[in-house]
Amino acid sequence: GWGTWGGEGARKPRRKRKLEASKKPPQKAKGPQHVIVNNKRNKKAKKYTIANVPYPFTSKQQYEQSLRHPLGRDWNTQKSYHEMTKPEVITKMGTIIDPISVETLKKHAKGKGKNSAKKRRK
Repeated sequence: GWGTWGGEGARKPRRKRKLEASKKPPQKAKGPQHVIVNNKRNKKAKKYTIANVPYPFTSKQQYEQSLRHPLGRDWNTQKSYHEMTKPEVITKMGTIIDPISVETLKKHAKGKGKNSAKKRRK
């Protein structure tokens, strides 16, 4: 058959060992029996996880939904693409941007409260 010829004195091919059913790792999740679930944490992905939900979002579901929405030109109109990717602050090249003052930080800290997100939306 295929792969068995090789001339005189050729070695016979090794047979692949089959994984025995008893050596499979135990399954903790429900689902198909032929699927093996890896429950180990990915250490490299840890640096990309966040502890709290970012400011404009109020729940984890809102934040994840915003991440699922694509930002590219292929999925959005040109106008919406430019609105979504537009920078918040626009300055001319070479202009000096003053650092944030302590007063501004205090005002921002006072605005954080239970209803601060509702006030800013209006």
